[in-house]
Amino acid sequence: MTDIDPETLDRIQKLALDTGEAATLEDAAKIFSAYRLQVEVLADGLAGQAAEAAFATVMNTAPRAFQGGVQVRLAADPVLQYGWCHGMKASEVIASYGGGEVEVFSDAYPTLVLGSTESWPTDGLCLGARHGGWVGGVVADPGVRTPGSDDFPVAGVLAGAVAVAEAFQVLRGNVRAGRRNQGLSLWEPGRDWLDPEAQGPELKGLLAPTKLSFLGLGHLGQAYLWTLGWLPYPKPADLELVLQDTDKISRANLATSLIATETALGQYKTRVLAAALEDRGFRTRLIERRFTEHQRIDYDPQIALVGVDNPATRALLDGAGWKLVIDVGLGAGAGDYLDARLHSFPGTQTPGEIWGDRTGSFDEALLELPAYRAIEEKTGDHCGTIMIAGRAIGAAFVGAFAASIAVAELLRYYADSEQRNDLIDLSLRDLSRPRVATATQWHGAENLGYAAL
Repeated sequence: MTDIDPETLDRIQKLALDTGEAATLEDAAKIFSAYRLQVEVLADGLAGQAAEAAFATVMNTAPRAFQGGVQVRLAADPVLQYGWCHGMKASEVIASYGGGEVEVFSDAYPTLVLGSTESWPTDGLCLGARHGGWVGGVVADPGVRTPGSDDFPVAGVLAGAVAVAEAFQVLRGNVRAGRRNQGLSLWEPGRDWLDPEAQGPELKGLLAPTKLSFLGLGHLGQAYLWTLGWLPYPKPADLELVLQDTDKISRANLATSLIATETALGQYKTRVLAAALEDRGFRTRLIERRFTEHQRIDYDPQIALVGVDNPATRALLDGAGWKLVIDVGLGAGAGDYLDARLHSFPGTQTPGEIWGDRTGSFDEALLELPAYRAIEEKTGDHCGTIMIAGRAIGAAFVGAFAASIAVAELLRYYADSEQRNDLIDLSLRDLSRPRVATATQWHGAENLGYAAL
């Protein structure tokens, strides 16, 4: 048996294995230990729900990718008022996610700027996170502003995730990254995010569901809950969440998990997340069995957010009785790990038509790369090497990005019952070319509870 456990493999470091950059696991760790990020938080960089969500998303996702360190300079150290970081000082948030504070920046590392400025803080690469209304993204010019001013925290999550992704791509050699304005309208993904028409409706009074099911509590499932947890429900106890998963937290999960921490290793995901959600004031119910063709809902939530990567499981989604299903799939390899594809059902195709004939794929060419040849030579375990090579590359910022789109799509349905997106296909490599298909013959879905935000 191999002494290299797939459940301890850092999913973002696997990128260096799969591109051939790293010949060993130690080489991959060394590559990522050189990745560093600086974050400037200006006076208005923590002003409001969206700003706090953007800041917290950067702090949560960046250290997992920039493993050489995330250094932050705070203009002030206020107590945060919203979401997952309510009651914590900004400095405490930084420390809780493994970041550090500095007084002086270097020109050698990329810098993200949160808040308004007319000039960048260093002579090195700088990028500004921007959010307004339903839009979020990152800009290369400090003078660029988003058109909307409404304080929509889902757009803050989007902005934080896109900003971290852009800085990461700079270090990964994307020649366009860092030289462009890159963002998305959650209200109208096909429209230019800096177009005034892209900002969408006001948050105040927007309806949101109070009963939801979550199938799968890994990378995407936790990102959904992270994003949902920033919404300003007037009475958190009105929100009832049904959590379904059978797995325990492993060390490999920590590279992408936005809620579970190292203290949760070996515990069931359902229970770890239920405890975190109930601490936020939400109510939870747990299902600790696999989703099969025999599962049916009764008076359970009529809406489900799905985050599983098993085609056979996804093919069964239309059989449980949910009235609305939002499913997101993420890329798994070096060429598509920045990609996300959202399906909502009922749609022009059923889940069975999309995934019924698919099986989990594995590119056997990976086994010829130096890292996997070295693993097999060291362990003598061919099957164990396949298990490691078959694991997906995962970046926490991709999950947060995808979750902001999924939660926004759910809220769009409540704000505009005349239109729902059947498919949203996009990539953080270039957000200017999303593929969007609108659902037809949509008559709406009943749910068992709503609240006005």
